[in-house]
Amino acid sequence: MEPRKLRSGKTYSLWALGHPTLDLNLGKLNIKDEPSDDDTDDLDKPFVLPENYVASSLPDLDTAQGLAALQARLPAQLLPSPPTPTPNLSPTEEDCEDVPPVDGNRNIGTISSTPLGLQAKRARERQRKKEKLDGAAGHEALRRTKFIQRSLCVAHSDFLVLGALHSREGYLGVPDRGGEWAGEGSTSQRYAFLREVGGYLDIDTTLEASVDYPFVDQEGKVWAVALAEPLNWEKRRAGIRQAKERLACRVAELKPPENRRGDFRSYQHGFSFGNGRTEPMNFVNRPTVQAALEEFYQDPDVVGLFHYVEDHHVDYREAISAVQAIHPNIRTPISNGSFPASTINTGESVVCKPHRDASNDAAGICLDYVDGDYDVHQGGHLILHEARRIVKLRLGGIILFPSAIITHENLPICPDETRFSITGYIAGGLRRYLAAGGKTLTEWRRADPLAAATHDQQGQGRWISGCAGFKTPTELVEYWKSRSAGTPAEPSAETPVPET
Repeated sequence: MEPRKLRSGKTYSLWALGHPTLDLNLGKLNIKDEPSDDDTDDLDKPFVLPENYVASSLPDLDTAQGLAALQARLPAQLLPSPPTPTPNLSPTEEDCEDVPPVDGNRNIGTISSTPLGLQAKRARERQRKKEKLDGAAGHEALRRTKFIQRSLCVAHSDFLVLGALHSREGYLGVPDRGGEWAGEGSTSQRYAFLREVGGYLDIDTTLEASVDYPFVDQEGKVWAVALAEPLNWEKRRAGIRQAKERLACRVAELKPPENRRGDFRSYQHGFSFGNGRTEPMNFVNRPTVQAALEEFYQDPDVVGLFHYVEDHHVDYREAISAVQAIHPNIRTPISNGSFPASTINTGESVVCKPHRDASNDAAGICLDYVDGDYDVHQGGHLILHEARRIVKLRLGGIILFPSAIITHENLPICPDETRFSITGYIAGGLRRYLAAGGKTLTEWRRADPLAAATHDQQGQGRWISGCAGFKTPTELVEYWKSRSAGTPAEPSAETPVPET
């Protein structure tokens, strides 16, 4: 890897000081040593590192000899299959020589080409569909392989999800106003300080939009993922931006609500529990704001954003259904959505201060979508402090991470630039409410003191059980394959990535 030159004039090499990936125990990733002889389907084979694989001895990919050497070392399931030639089924003169005339006005040896031409056209369409399916299958196999490979590149040896701060009951995070993480200086100075002094790892997801970027802790568990772009994402992005502009115009004349996360407008939609609420209830907004939010979250492109990730959180939907059975009047931001609450951070410059969303589910993940008109290489980076990550998200990028246990912030953008974000989350208090049988803790302790006391003593066990939902890259690949095969997958709070 070529050394990178910082603005200070210094050069920085990711491998110069020893990358933590070098000490990663590959056995914890559950990667099989050798493939089974019975495996014949590319999609059913896990990624296998060849025995002779040496990370520091890659061949020169700029020469034909180097490419041939690399191809010889790759597993067979990663090699592309030769394209199947498309048959030419168009009728020829030889095919029509012995065909009898259709009527007396036509000469011997001629016939209408419509039936044969239609047949050839259908055959070519079938062939194209087959090639498209074969290409999609190969692309999915390669994507799963890249997922595992990239998880090795972003592993961090001193961060452990299980060791993150959480509440005694195991449902919530611990509030953090960001005092110990706050910094001063320009964006470039802050960035250089985090990199050179703090030892933060720079993750650039703008390099390749078609792959996922998983974040792995020291146990090999995927705790966050920057998602790949699905097909036709630019069209979806344009629709989301237009919906955001309509919302901003409708609330521009209103007084901005108080926001401890930064100097920008922020509106919540859906329902939650906790922070003084005696029962789950919808967020309360002004009538003008409420009408604008309902219009925004009913926009087809905004709905498509949530649909991109929602069908992977079965446990979220089960919690929502259980709460709605007790309180039928509460609503999710989008119909049949997997996140009971969402926040649209609008305004001209959405740059968050260091904070934790401690009221969210501690062992659950949150959605963060970012877009705008700013230079992603100069500002707007997502800083994940406990994990020491600097994540450079592309415009229209999506990341899933546990915001209740990770202190996060954004690097500033230029004054003439704009940035906005959309989030989705579930309150940890909802799980506690359901565990108490639809009661607050005070009501539960009054009605059944013994059961409430037993529940309080099981907090650490609930936290460990929740963290068990985060899986290794190989386990996530098996999860994807079980879903594609139509078999039910175990519901958990892990961060599986949707297929594109």
